[in-house]
Amino acid sequence: MAKRLTNSEVVEAAVEGAIEEIVHEAGLSILEVEATADALAITLEDPSGNVDAEDLEAVTPKISEVLDTLELLDRSYPKSYNLEISSPGLERLLKTYEHFLRFMGSKVTIRTREKVGEERRFLGWIALVNEGAIELALDSPISKNRVTIDLENIERARTVFEWQGGEKKVNNPPKGSKKK
Repeated sequence: MAKRLTNSEVVEAAVEGAIEEIVHEAGLSILEVEATADALAITLEDPSGNVDAEDLEAVTPKISEVLDTLELLDRSYPKSYNLEISSPGLERLLKTYEHFLRFMGSKVTIRTREKVGEERRFLGWIALVNEGAIELALDSPISKNRVTIDLENIERARTVFEWQGGEKKVNNPPKGSKKK
């Protein structure tokens, strides 16, 4: 039985198809399109995995112009919607085989559609990537404690940014003082 798409998924696919050519002409690629009740968020990147403010500033009016012609958006957002076009930031969304391959060895958080063993949420390091699945090292990047997750079972995956340089300092009040 084929999976029935939600309205958000239909909108996201239509938007991606409508803006793909403009985005590629700007030397960028679409990382994610997310439709919510009152916003349309589009995340773009360049081949190096980044995008600068000038690139976003140049492509935003072109994307907006194309989206203004989509009747589907008029039906999905009868009043108005907020258009958010941004770069991926420090924690990167992973959706495709190529994304997982690019971030092999990185720490990630993954939520699956269906349980793998007894769990649906995982935190670990991408140890192996093949066409249909990834292998996640759970305790450390070189851990033998691993889980295999089918790519089509991954609901959401993101890299995890870790600050380098030690633990965060906490300012504790001096002994004998009252906390206000």
